[in-house]
Amino acid sequence: MKRLFLIALFLTPFLVSGQSYWDWWNNLHDYPNAAGPVRKRYINLSPGYMGPNALPVLRLMNGSYDENLWLDVQGAWHGGNGDKTENIFIRMNIPVAKDRVNLYFFLNPYEKWETNAQVRDERRMMNLAARGNDFGDLLFGVNFFLLNEEKHFINASMNIEVKTTLGSGLSNARYTDHGMYTYSGHIGRTLIQKERYSFLLKSMAGFVTWQTNMNRLPGGSSQFQNDAFLFGLGFEGTYGKWEIDSDFSGYSGYIGNRDNPLFWRSQIQYNMSRLGIRAEYEYGLRWWAWDSIKVGIRYQINKSK
Repeated sequence: MKRLFLIALFLTPFLVSGQSYWDWWNNLHDYPNAAGPVRKRYINLSPGYMGPNALPVLRLMNGSYDENLWLDVQGAWHGGNGDKTENIFIRMNIPVAKDRVNLYFFLNPYEKWETNAQVRDERRMMNLAARGNDFGDLLFGVNFFLLNEEKHFINASMNIEVKTTLGSGLSNARYTDHGMYTYSGHIGRTLIQKERYSFLLKSMAGFVTWQTNMNRLPGGSSQFQNDAFLFGLGFEGTYGKWEIDSDFSGYSGYIGNRDNPLFWRSQIQYNMSRLGIRAEYEYGLRWWAWDSIKVGIRYQINKSK
């Protein structure tokens, strides 16, 4: 009897702690009355209510075939919107059929994050400390090349991109547990082509769709799916061993719950044989209120030129 009493005395603090941990969250978000007993249903699956890598904007392409097999590895730092995030990004381009098809993969294998209490509560995050580490999503895409400017005045391609559900952290609004699908067209036209420098204009238009939580809470959704118009306009240039790239890109959903992110992105790369040193800066303009800096390398595994 004495032994049972000691065991119960030892376990009581853990049981009480486990039971009371959720009190702050339950009271703050009127759980379970507000949206039912599944806590993850309280998260708003919208780019304005999640981390910077949850529902990404497709990278603007120039419509031309990239015949090089290459690998990018980058570190990224995002600050703003009450959210500080650090990432590792890995990206790979794979030529499949010359001048016709290529594949690419994009992976965020590690993310470290921290938010302030106001953002934690607005996003209905479940980590009281508002900091943690997560594994990100895998994205993959395929490009179909339709027109070549040497024959048809412009470069043109069609793209299909899929975001998988590999990422963790839905309970803290870091990644979703549903797919995201993007269908887009990309057009580019070289306006200046000299031996040492060049200049190209490019644009994209398309369609993005992802599943949401129908929770009818502030910032929530009355639908299970959001559809958005995708758009982008930019330019690329080269000068000797330097490459520059700048664009305005975003998408605009129909629900209206901070689902219309827009940002300005600029990139620069210095090429040394097979190795390129890269830097990228993103400035959020609408519901993408992060300043993002990315630095890394691109290695040309099979360089054609």
